Amino acid sequence: LKEGRRYYLGNINFEGNLIFRKEEIEKVLVLKKKGEVFNRKKADKNIQEILNLYYEKGYVKAKVEEIPSIGEKENVLNITYYIQPGEIYYAEEIKIKGNTKTKDKVIRRELKIEPGDKITSDRIRKSYIRLRDLNYFDAINIYPEFKETPGKADVVVDVKERKKTGLFLIGGGYSSIDKLVGMVSIEQRNFDITNPPSFVGGGQDLALTFEIGTEARNYKLSFTEPYFLDKPVWIGPDIYRLRREWDDYTVQSTGGDLRIGRRWENFSLGFTFTSEKNELSDVDIPSLQYQEGTLRKNSLLVSLIYSSLDSRLYPTKGDRLKIGVEYAGGIFQGDIDFIKPTFENNFYWPFKKFIFHSRTYIGMIKEMGDTENIPIYERFFGGGIGTVRGYEERTLGPKEDGKAVGGKSIFAQNFELVYPLYKEILKGVIFFDVGNVWEKWGSFGNLKKGVGAGLRITVPILRSPIEVYYGYALDREEGESRGRFHIGMSFGF
Repeated sequence: LKEGRRYYLGNINFEGNLIFRKEEIEKVLVLKKKGEVFNRKKADKNIQEILNLYYEKGYVKAKVEEIPSIGEKENVLNITYYIQPGEIYYAEEIKIKGNTKTKDKVIRRELKIEPGDKITSDRIRKSYIRLRDLNYFDAINIYPEFKETPGKADVVVDVKERKKTGLFLIGGGYSSIDKLVGMVSIEQRNFDITNPPSFVGGGQDLALTFEIGTEARNYKLSFTEPYFLDKPVWIGPDIYRLRREWDDYTVQSTGGDLRIGRRWENFSLGFTFTSEKNELSDVDIPSLQYQEGTLRKNSLLVSLIYSSLDSRLYPTKGDRLKIGVEYAGGIFQGDIDFIKPTFENNFYWPFKKFIFHSRTYIGMIKEMGDTENIPIYERFFGGGIGTVRGYEERTLGPKEDGKAVGGKSIFAQNFELVYPLYKEILKGVIFFDVGNVWEKWGSFGNLKKGVGAGLRITVPILRSPIEVYYGYALDREEGESRGRFHIGMSFGF
């Protein structure tokens, strides 16, 4: 082994038909500081970043040649990049290949490139991510197929379908809230109600789920058509019976809802009409025992969402803002009258190998009409995953006789640094949480803080990740433990 001479970076020059200003090209380079050690890996990255700059503008046949030369000193390398951008290419035909079950239109509607569009790396990347997030395919390859006509190319979308997009799951799990849970789930995420007898290929979602555990018994039938009449409009009903046996009360909700909404490029607007019967029993809090009984809730939930996330399933960059307002009773009749606005923001930003994630959640509820007191099952609870880790689940906020009774307002802020340990499946998390629950929004204060670390496991067949954290309570009260484990496993309820 002969190490040879160590070389250092000298001057960087650009020649050819540049199209861009030299300053614009220099911005994308990763090896550019004069005097730094010449690194072959970074030098190759320079070429790829320059190509990406041209690909982004439609120069999909661009070529970059690296020409090194010795500088004034023998251990200094000057680099000249000779750039040939070629022509801008536009899409002529979109060809779909490899799909034997999924309809062409299900794939086409997820693509961000259409005939006549400029072929750019950004459009191809976004199309790939949207198809990947469907979870229908084992492999996806999108590439231009050049033709004899100058500036024209077909775009080929070649997919390898999964053998099965239907799921039959029998299993069990444990979470800090639900304790032990057993589950049976039958779901087809690529359902097609118009295609008997296989009923596959239409991009619809049909699910029947049973959950039976030590504290929960849930049954739910759900159907969603994501492109009603081939428009970016979703519609779907749910029928359910959900039963939760909390330490201090039991609530059973039986009913259904109808979801409908529309998507635009970055915005979506949704409406959920709900009618359910809520049965409250076994209340172990003397001051709230008067709430036992059955109440009918009829409500309308309006949700406005803005999203610039780079991926729905595996976000690494962007922002997702959701504003929701639930209006119950009033013109919809029923036995409960309230208005419940909520705000949630999730922000992601890549930081070297880490991903910074900030989640903000704010909510409040106010009784209206004949309703004098909000039922305990409609109030906010804090502590644990989703609010402030390090504190026992559902214990933050107002208490009566030492027992949590929930509040009418909530604030939770989570800061996380996420590190990929194994692809998109296993990630390490370091967090800092702050928040609390209050009887009135005006009494905002006494924020509880927690820090800790954990693991997040994303299994494609499950709707939510498996989460395991250890949180350390920074503002614990007398009698509370200093730290605790939090385990979360959700099947979609």
